[in-house]
Amino acid sequence: MTAGSVRWLENAASGGHDLAALQQHRTAVTDEPAPLVAVSRSGTGRSGLRAAYGPGGLLGARRRG
Repeated sequence: MTAGSVRWLENAASGGHDLAALQQHRTAVTDEPAPLVAVSRSGTGRSGLRAAYGPGGLLGARRRG
């Protein structure tokens, strides 16, 4: 299981409040230490993610999958 978040903000990176919300939602779903993944148009500014993708990474993953 992996928990993830997509933030498509115009001018701001995904931040600490987004990561905190994702961690909170993960604990509502499972007690297991599921990896966290984020997709953000303007980047991510926080550690604690297994992976983070921008627009190019998202499209590339879609093409491969």
